[in-house]
Amino acid sequence: MNGEPPSRLNLPIATFQIAFEAPDEFVGVDHIHGNRVRYRRVAAGTQP
Repeated sequence: MNGEPPSRLNLPIATFQIAFEAPDEFVGVDHIHGNRVRYRRVAAGTQP
């Protein structure tokens, strides 16, 4: 990272447990770092 190798204790990796909550939506939970993300498919042209 930035020309330096990553620390062995701080690797930039994440694994997520995936749960589908709807046909167009799922939630990913990273139990190691405590992160939770939600992805939802939206119509083309949708603005955040």
